[in-house]
Amino acid sequence: MMKYPNVILIVIDTLRKDYAKYLEVELEKLGFLSYEKAIAPASWTVPSHASIFTGFYPINHGVHVTRDKKLRSFRIKPHLYMFMLQNILKNMGYKNYLFTANPLVTPFFGYKNFDYVSEFYCNYNSSLLFKITSDELMKFKKLRKKSKLKTILNMFTEKELKLL
Repeated sequence: MMKYPNVILIVIDTLRKDYAKYLEVELEKLGFLSYEKAIAPASWTVPSHASIFTGFYPINHGVHVTRDKKLRSFRIKPHLYMFMLQNILKNMGYKNYLFTANPLVTPFFGYKNFDYVSEFYCNYNSSLLFKITSDELMKFKKLRKKSKLKTILNMFTEKELKLL
């Protein structure tokens, strides 16, 4: 049996602190910690995510745009894989799950070695497209609340993370 606490890292892009207060309060009730003095290493999402997972600045992990390097070549440098958060946690005995709605934060772009990966993509109407079994749909209907946030929190408390 593992002697370490559970770790859930939630990264939400472009969510203002004042709009996130309800989420923060509810997650703290579940034992989550909130970091007040976090500083983004880049001015936009993709390099910041790579820094969160590698511990390196964008110039070191390679996920940034230059005059010669454009968006389609956004891959974390392979020699940094061993330093990535999921690999360190895996070596400690953790199971690692990646739930992502960002097509640049996927195994294809260097976010590798997760035990389970679920990629969500939006259509032009901003509705999520995903596959769900009938059993999962029934579980989801039982856990669904009036707001998306309350539904997600309910999934956490009921340990139905795969439904996320």
